Amino acid sequence: MFSLIMRDIRIVSYMNLFIPIAAIVSGYIGVSLDNPIKSNLAYLLGTIISVYFTIIMLTTKEAKTRANALIVSLPIKRFDVVKSRYVSMLIYIIFASIIVYISSHTSKIIFDDVYGSPLALNAILIISSIIIMYLVFNLPFQYYNLGKAQIFNSIFYVVVILSPNIFNRLNINIAESTLMKNILELNLNQFSLILFGISILLYFISLFVSKSIYEAKEF
Repeated sequence: MFSLIMRDIRIVSYMNLFIPIAAIVSGYIGVSLDNPIKSNLAYLLGTIISVYFTIIMLTTKEAKTRANALIVSLPIKRFDVVKSRYVSMLIYIIFASIIVYISSHTSKIIFDDVYGSPLALNAILIISSIIIMYLVFNLPFQYYNLGKAQIFNSIFYVVVILSPNIFNRLNINIAESTLMKNILELNLNQFSLILFGISILLYFISLFVSKSIYEAKEF
């Protein structure tokens, strides 16, 4: 399975350089904002962008090269192929989160003009949970139909990546929304642990859904 994980990393190619750059920039931007909600949204956006474009790269290259048809012809268990992709995505989430965390804390120390809060551990769990929830639905689509996976990615791009611009044009302040105020009233340590636990459970369920789809698929 290790060789399959390394295959994913090689397929992503130059994105392996883009991810730390995006994470470093989002870490600095987040800590330069004095509103904690805006800071965490910056951290979330930077991590989501890193994982999202990794998924886009994998999906696009596999669609062009018909890599899955080649892989199933090799003496490799299909479940190992599925597991390696799920592990690869977790590795990228952890990698991006660590870089954002280090960047925000380092920027807080180095730069005098930053007044925001660096990325906290409970925020890492919440951000990771949100991205895992996205993967819960995205990854089964990859094994069901790459074309539908690309459509799903396009919808996600419009809904999440472009939403800050849409909200800005509509003069909607997310930081001052009722939802955000209600979230801030929660015990974030407990909330982050519960949300993370739920996301991991759904991730395992998604893994076995993808396994069933991929093992039944004919190439």
